[in-house]
Amino acid sequence: MSDAPILIAGGGIGGLAAALALARIGRHVEVLERAPAAFTAGAGIQLGPNAVKALRHLGVAEHLKADACTPRALAVFSGKGGSCLSRMPLGATIEARCGAPYWTVRRAHLHDALVEAAKRTVGITLTYGAEVVSVGDATASSVTVSCADGRMREGAAVVGADGVWSRVRSAVTRARFVPQASGYCAFRTIIPSGEAGNLPTDCVGAWLSAKSHVVHYPIDAGAALNIVVVAQDTWSGTDWNAPASAVEVADATADLPSALRAMLAKAPAWHKWSLPHPIELTAWHRDRVVLLGDAAHAMLPFFAQGGAMALEDAVALASCMERETSPGGDLSVDLSGDITAAFSAYQARRIERVRRVQQASVRNGRIFHLSGALAVARDATLRITPPAILLGRFDWLYRYDPTSHI
Repeated sequence: MSDAPILIAGGGIGGLAAALALARIGRHVEVLERAPAAFTAGAGIQLGPNAVKALRHLGVAEHLKADACTPRALAVFSGKGGSCLSRMPLGATIEARCGAPYWTVRRAHLHDALVEAAKRTVGITLTYGAEVVSVGDATASSVTVSCADGRMREGAAVVGADGVWSRVRSAVTRARFVPQASGYCAFRTIIPSGEAGNLPTDCVGAWLSAKSHVVHYPIDAGAALNIVVVAQDTWSGTDWNAPASAVEVADATADLPSALRAMLAKAPAWHKWSLPHPIELTAWHRDRVVLLGDAAHAMLPFFAQGGAMALEDAVALASCMERETSPGGDLSVDLSGDITAAFSAYQARRIERVRRVQQASVRNGRIFHLSGALAVARDATLRITPPAILLGRFDWLYRYDPTSHI
């Protein structure tokens, strides 16, 4: 392994995946995480076949499999009358078609699997209580970061995997970048599957209405349901885990079917977060600093691909560094040399795909919240379109193999 470590700001999904991917190609890595210990905000996450392929490459999928659920379908319901508009097959169908299963898991289980894999991997150091607040000017052979407690670290490169509110991002943009609120707020909770009443617990369910939409899916090997309600809201806090009241959720879902609202009323507690506008940067790197995941391209969650894109980024970044950096593994080269070429190749490989996903997420948000005649037309289209045709429209997303360039 090269002696100079690559510093990764952020120990979330993207940062840990990048650490594992880089260690696989022989790089020393130090992950700098601001939390005092491993901690995961959020409740559940959907992992399409593209994400599962990345997890297989990182050696994590097998350790996550026991906790993962494999939903049988994506069922779309009318938020007005409660009827099923479409039931797109997942389960064995999408696995055969796309080369990997579609999983839903508790986010903490995914994070724990990544942490444990990192602990088992030679060359990875996990440092907690180390919040990166700034990046120094790069030299011809290294770059430094400063942490909130005054400590400094020096490495061969810095990977900004510190999320929507990234501090590392300003080292690339050369200006403070403040994400703007989208006007949507998401509320999340978890309930036991036995409290779902007559609602399906073996699929991903999506309920569409003009005022709000609801998504639910199984986690914990089917023992629980993760529920997310997304509604228009002016709240714009930066906390990903802010407490929310049942009254807020009830108001946001007042026009949804009674059976669904009855399930929502059983939730023991709710949390919320404000959804930022998508982040679209023209450059993801500068000198010895590179961004991945939400730091580079945060997106709306209406396509369930934020975590998947970070996993894909991690695999691509390591692949490009393996291809472009010097055969001896030395990253202490001139800034115009190997490492810049690696970062440029990474951005070129990823940026158009990520933008397509971002655009699809925005488009889904509009479709979910249609009203009047447009909503009637949407519902009719979903009813008459064969499920196999609907599934085929996702081939570009789910059949993608992030390891295909390796």
